[in-house]
Amino acid sequence: MPDGYTLLATTTALAINETLHENNPFSRTDLKAVAIAASSPEALATSPSNPANNLVDFLKATKGRTINFGSAGVGTGSHIQAAYLFKFLAKVPAQHIPFQGGAPAINATMANQIDLLATTLGGGAAAQIAGGKLKGLAIAADKRAAVVPNVPTYAEQGFSGFTAASWVGIFAPAKTDPKILATLNSAVNDTIKTPQVQKELIELGFDPIVGSQAQADAMFNAEIDKWGKMVKALGLSIK
Repeated sequence: MPDGYTLLATTTALAINETLHENNPFSRTDLKAVAIAASSPEALATSPSNPANNLVDFLKATKGRTINFGSAGVGTGSHIQAAYLFKFLAKVPAQHIPFQGGAPAINATMANQIDLLATTLGGGAAAQIAGGKLKGLAIAADKRAAVVPNVPTYAEQGFSGFTAASWVGIFAPAKTDPKILATLNSAVNDTIKTPQVQKELIELGFDPIVGSQAQADAMFNAEIDKWGKMVKALGLSIK
């Protein structure tokens, strides 16, 4: 109900599923973004035993063979951005290996069972990279992450303009009173501005986001279009 008490807390999957799923029970017009509270960049990591120290070195070392990369399932942002990067930007053959969750994918990477892990920093990878259990090769952000400052961005390695992230947002039914949306947005912003909350988010690999309800809604719609282009280019579809 559009009463201000019926809310949805969700992730980038909401934007991806708009295009990925053929039979969505709802669409972008059914929801209004209250706030996008935090965002974590997509990343590529490998086993510490891999001699490559960045994505460029890794691609040179694997030239001539198919790369296998894992992620926490089919149709996730991590899967889509990595598949798009390899196919259309790096133009190298790559095979996706889906896992049932992020932890199994991380474990397989640390054990050197797959070449690469496609994940978000906030999905547990930040701590593993910082602790030396994974080696970060690249992050899909416009600047380096404070929690893993030694990991270069895609742009620094020749893939300028390509960014992708997993965000956390709060949504309400589309017919919710704008005054209620504004009040909720202000409450979320007040929480995100709290120094302790910001500190903990950054340590987890997230960037805190403070913005208006209109900015959140504009970001949501831009994300639908951005991920939709990648999904369509890759020919992905879930019925």
